Amino acid sequence: MRASVLESFGDPSNLKYKEDYPEPKESELKDDEVLVNVAYSAVASGDWKARMGNVQLVYKMNLPRVIGIDFSGTVAAVGKAVKHVAVGDNVFGTQDNPKEQGTLAEKVVVPSKFVARLDPSVPLDQAGAIPTAALAADGGVQKLDYLKEGDKVLVIGGAGCVGACAVQMCLNRVGKAGLVIATGGSRNKEYLESLGATFVDYAGDERGEIERILGGSKVDAVFDSVWM
Repeated sequence: MRASVLESFGDPSNLKYKEDYPEPKESELKDDEVLVNVAYSAVASGDWKARMGNVQLVYKMNLPRVIGIDFSGTVAAVGKAVKHVAVGDNVFGTQDNPKEQGTLAEKVVVPSKFVARLDPSVPLDQAGAIPTAALAADGGVQKLDYLKEGDKVLVIGGAGCVGACAVQMCLNRVGKAGLVIATGGSRNKEYLESLGATFVDYAGDERGEIERILGGSKVDAVFDSVWM
């Protein structure tokens, strides 16, 4: 199968495109695993950190190895214990085990608990970029468990993958009576407003504009996606 294989740690030249990389075998699936024909795989910050070898401080990564965390695609086979997805389903998820082959390949085997059936309204190309960003955003928003209907939230860097997820999660918390202000570049104004956020251009008088929108009140929470 075709795959992007990391042969040694370092710069991008150490990633090699292979057309004959061994593909996972359906006969070797564990009971709780899913074999997926990968349609799309995003490149997240964890991927370049893995490429550089930074993750060696946390866990041992044996090379050569296919890297990649996020994916979307179609189920090719399932283990005996897997019930929530079936062959032919469009799915998305993450390869959560850093010691296993990653998602920058035509096929990947992942634990079933990290695979979810995809809603028909979400195209595969968008779904492939959701998992890591959504999990990161959710981890931050979960810490804002005190948010309630009508509260005000400031999301710094709202147009990035994590920020956009956070905007929508916060809007779900504060409801129509609440307010989510999102900072971003002018080119992302229309996009952020389409998500339901109140846009503030960080290249302008950012603080002044936020204060004008709040009208003397204060935000109840700040979500900074820039440093995530």
